[in-house]
Amino acid sequence: MKKKLALPLILIILTLLAGCETYTARSAKETIQIPEPVASESLETKYSVLEAKNQAVVEAAQEKSLLEKYEMAIQDIADLQKEKSDLQAMLEENQASLADSEQKRTELTQSLADTTAALESLQTSYDQLSARAVEIATELQDTKESLATYEDANIEQLKAKIESLQTENEGFKAQEEQAVQAKEEQAQLELQRQAELQAEYQQIPSLDKLTFPRLYKTSESIILAGETDQLRALMLPLDDGVWTDEAMAHQVASSIADLDYPVIFVTGNLQNVIALVKELRRNAVLVEGGAILTKYEVVSSNTHSASVKFSKTKTIRLALADLPEYEVFSSFSGGGNWQEVQKSISKPREATLNSIISEAAITEPTLIGASLYEPSYQDWNSFSPIEYRQIDYIWPLSNMLEEKGFYDTYRLTHFSSDTDAGNTFIKGDLKERVDYLYSRKILPMSSSMLTIGGESVEDSMGIARYGISATYLIP
Repeated sequence: MKKKLALPLILIILTLLAGCETYTARSAKETIQIPEPVASESLETKYSVLEAKNQAVVEAAQEKSLLEKYEMAIQDIADLQKEKSDLQAMLEENQASLADSEQKRTELTQSLADTTAALESLQTSYDQLSARAVEIATELQDTKESLATYEDANIEQLKAKIESLQTENEGFKAQEEQAVQAKEEQAQLELQRQAELQAEYQQIPSLDKLTFPRLYKTSESIILAGETDQLRALMLPLDDGVWTDEAMAHQVASSIADLDYPVIFVTGNLQNVIALVKELRRNAVLVEGGAILTKYEVVSSNTHSASVKFSKTKTIRLALADLPEYEVFSSFSGGGNWQEVQKSISKPREATLNSIISEAAITEPTLIGASLYEPSYQDWNSFSPIEYRQIDYIWPLSNMLEEKGFYDTYRLTHFSSDTDAGNTFIKGDLKERVDYLYSRKILPMSSSMLTIGGESVEDSMGIARYGISATYLIP
């Protein structure tokens, strides 16, 4: 309270002093100068002088007192200014502290709000958990009561179930024993089959010791056709190079597994032929150039053919001709003089084919499976839709067979080469019929092309081969 009252008092003193600024500025000596005494002056004059001096002394004293008060006021002003500065600093400090306190108050308010919300959430969770705990306790009690009831009510059923399981287990053991026994029997059968296979395989010696004809007998049953039954036959031309794929024999066998044909002609590399014969497990006669597989009884055989008993009164000759040759195809594809090449190699090929034909009597019904590696002259003529065939060229082997009284089965049973090409050899743009079924004294009834597993897929040389299936009537 003292500091607050001091400021107005000082302001009043400063105002009073401002009015007498000029006077206070004069020197004190000038103010209190006493005039020199005059001898002729009267007492009254002296008294007046003394009065004046006294008055001057009084005024001087008053001025000194005022001066001291002024100096004190100046000092008070300085003290007040310092106090004001201190108060201003305190005020600024208090304001900063107040702002900081306001920030903290805001933060505390927000924290309090967050804490309140968290507490409310925890309270809600607690309430939910409490309610769930009550539910669980109730369910547990109910479960205990239900379990006790169930155990009392179903103990006999559990005993019966145990007995049933024991009985079932005994049944499983019996089945397991039967399975083990069946497995052992299967193993015995497999051993027996392997032994039979080894016995079968031993019928064919190594290639360097193999001579023709060679009979190959299996457990396949011999059949005898009826007098009016038709003859069904397959022609399978295999690669004349050794198979590099060990699964090829299985692929070929699988491709004809659903075709129960009693006669199958197989030409190609002899190693491939033997692999297929073993895979099929069919009775066969290995001959030069391939094999003749047949369900009919083999009456006789020679280098290229076998005579079989078709029915009680009919015997037929089955012959095989495999004459691989690529010089003409190479010359033709290379733009060379392929006709001259063909003529230069024709004589020995015709002689070989003629010797094969001659193994059968001219009156004996004969069926030949032939891989001649040259087209049929019936497929080449000026009206052919295939440009390179538009030439009337007499391919000698097919011409010779026709002259010997043999029918070209596929060509006889299809309208024309223009609409039913029947190609068995495909290499790029070269597509030809080079594999045949020829018959004499046997009437062709029908024929069709046949896909033969992996052989009908292009090999490393780009060659794909196809077979023939046919049916015949034996007069």
